[in-house]
Amino acid sequence: MEDQYDLTILIPAFRVPLWETLYNSIEFACKQYKWELLLVSPFELPPELREKENVSLIRDFGNVNRCVQIGIRKAKA
Repeated sequence: MEDQYDLTILIPAFRVPLWETLYNSIEFACKQYKWELLLVSPFELPPELREKENVSLIRDFGNVNRCVQIGIRKAKA
């Protein structure tokens, strides 16, 4: 089942150590909206984010422009 979100935050993501901080910042700022965080990256999700139902990862080894194009097609908002 695909959820519909009010907001999709798409990030071509390469700095894995910052992902949890990013998630927490979005969670704090977007309390009124149903949102998803869509990361496009060659890296795996860290354990802290694997269980979050509003976090998705698309594995891609291309450049930033390609990552954004892929992410736009997969966004649920």
